[in-house]
Amino acid sequence: MPFFGAGSILLLSGLGFWRLVLIVQASKRSAVHPTITGVAVQNIARRRGRSLSVAGLLACGCFLVFSVSSMREDLTAHSTERWSGTGGFELYAEATVPLQENITSSVDDEGVAAVPIRVLDGDDASCLNLNHARTPRVLGVNASALSALGAFLPNDSDKDLWSLLNLDLEGNAVPALVGDADTAMWGLRKKTGVDTG
Repeated sequence: MPFFGAGSILLLSGLGFWRLVLIVQASKRSAVHPTITGVAVQNIARRRGRSLSVAGLLACGCFLVFSVSSMREDLTAHSTERWSGTGGFELYAEATVPLQENITSSVDDEGVAAVPIRVLDGDDASCLNLNHARTPRVLGVNASALSALGAFLPNDSDKDLWSLLNLDLEGNAVPALVGDADTAMWGLRKKTGVDTG
């Protein structure tokens, strides 16, 4: 908050200084033989309100772009942590055709884990899709493998969210987890929470 407050004060003081420059330029007499630069400065100073509003809009736009981009988080800072958005996995591979062999048996290196995921293709339900996802993409995961790795679980939580996929629900309902509450609520228009969702 102090950053935006200081930026607003700097913006207002810059606009005040620009207004003074325009007033001084408007009070100057025009030269007998005006140059192109002199004519441009006189036209800018002629309509001060219009020139101030253009300068203010440009300054606000530049300030917002630079301030938001300076606060962007480094995506690779915690990419190896299990609680991060990558789940601690350094590599993600997607095949266009189904793989017939077991990937986990072909990985022999110690410390390397492969978790296969089955995909039922559908509509993109993320924030990148502005439309309502009628048939979202479904991922079939091995909940016990992800639980053993502690992948995608909050760092400070003792709850194992992957165990929710192994619950026996009434009416042959299949439990599902959605990436985040916002995607469930706005992209899929579903209720969130263990009791209501």
